[in-house]
Amino acid sequence: MRRLLLLIATAALSSAVWAQGGPAGLPKDQAGRCRFAAEGMIKIGKESLSDPRVRPALREKRRKLIEEWSSRLAKGEDPCRVYQDIGKAATTF
Repeated sequence: MRRLLLLIATAALSSAVWAQGGPAGLPKDQAGRCRFAAEGMIKIGKESLSDPRVRPALREKRRKLIEEWSSRLAKGEDPCRVYQDIGKAATTF
């Protein structure tokens, strides 16, 4: 019963936040949202580099991709294109 109440409260709070225009700190423009998402994915990627279970070759490949994406954002490339490339890399086998 407590779990159900917690679920309902969480859903209500989430709905209220999104109805007011989204979470605080999320940019309103498309490029800003793409940059926000790309930087978040890069942060997750950097954290994964310290995982000792990952093969060294895969870790090096990830490191190079993360450096490339970070560099592209720093140079002012379209953040939506960078985010799209991050998505492709995350779903390519």
